[in-house]
Amino acid sequence: MQHIIFSRKPLFIMNMHKSISTLILTFFGLIMLTSCDRNNIGEWEITDLSQDTLLTASTTAKSVAVILLKVKGYADDSIKVHGIRIPGGPIDIDIRSDWYDQEVKVGFDPYKATKGYLRIQYHVPSAY
Repeated sequence: MQHIIFSRKPLFIMNMHKSISTLILTFFGLIMLTSCDRNNIGEWEITDLSQDTLLTASTTAKSVAVILLKVKGYADDSIKVHGIRIPGGPIDIDIRSDWYDQEVKVGFDPYKATKGYLRIQYHVPSAY
């Protein structure tokens, strides 16, 4: 003989509890992912464009495969960032490059520029 057990809670309440639980788990999961990655993000400011500069930073990234750079600012003529030539004038460019080291190293070459300012943001995401 089979026994059928009925829930005393209406179905919509049971589904609401599952939805809330899923939402809470997703929220905490996203917080954990983004908070662990903060050591892999940073920025440099360059106010003297007259000299070559090697920008360095340490990260805690694991299994590194790419570096993401965002370059903003102004230069009176062409510059090079990470080996990529950028024309003078207002600058707002994203650079994505292969990278396989926890230590971040980004080269700045004033190329033809003598005046200006730059803000270079880096992000080294961990490849899990």
